[in-house]
Amino acid sequence: MYKRQALPLYLASGNWQVALLAGLTFSPAIVFVIVFVTLTQKAELAQKQAETLAAQLADANERLSVYAVQVEELATTQERNRLAREIHDNLGHYLTVANVQIKAAQAVMDKDPTRAQVALDRAAQLTQDGLAAVRHSVAALRESPVGAVPLPEAVAALAAETQAAGIVVELAVEGRPRPLDARAELTLYRAAQEGLTNVRKHARASRVDLRLDYRDPAAVTLTIHDTGLGSDPAAESTGFGLLGLNERARQLGGRLTIETAPGAGYELMLTLPTRD
Repeated sequence: MYKRQALPLYLASGNWQVALLAGLTFSPAIVFVIVFVTLTQKAELAQKQAETLAAQLADANERLSVYAVQVEELATTQERNRLAREIHDNLGHYLTVANVQIKAAQAVMDKDPTRAQVALDRAAQLTQDGLAAVRHSVAALRESPVGAVPLPEAVAALAAETQAAGIVVELAVEGRPRPLDARAELTLYRAAQEGLTNVRKHARASRVDLRLDYRDPAAVTLTIHDTGLGSDPAAESTGFGLLGLNERARQLGGRLTIETAPGAGYELMLTLPTRD
């Protein structure tokens, strides 16, 4: 490097010693200038990168704020939907069954007062149970109505209520029952509750069969099949109860299917995956 710097000086002076000495004298300055320019360029590049990152960070913070608002709104909506489902599934169930008992009492009041009184007593008990359930829900909305009772026993209690309304109900439990996630048990319970309520309200069925199937180690399936009127699948309207069940099933990665036809009854099947 020194020789390249000294060459012009040599050509000017004709003396290599003078040229070499001059080259050595000016070399630090030249090196300093090169280093200074390089550092300056790097500093400018770093500043530009910092400004770019700052702008990106500000944009990310703004988007994060928007997302936070959206998440809050979504959580609020989900909670409202959950409460709506609980009110429908819980209070709606008791009111429906009580109404069935009252109508049964009205139908036999003149011919069989004793039987009518039994139906009215059941209706009164159901309204008391419904009121207790509402109070319990207000106090602890997140508690499962299944509680410490095994799911098959809880579903059997629902079947007994429908049996008391004059419909033949058969419950079959296939496979070995096993504990499930609390949300899965609640969803299966609500499906049984909704299915049996709809049988009493709409199906005009004489018999309903329930099957709780634990045989698949990766899933549990609840099937409800009645011998009622059925309906045209193309004209089938989804009420709030079935809409709520669909939402519950999707949230748990499950599947709700319905099969029906005029005169062929109605079948509701809910399958939920299970975790080890």
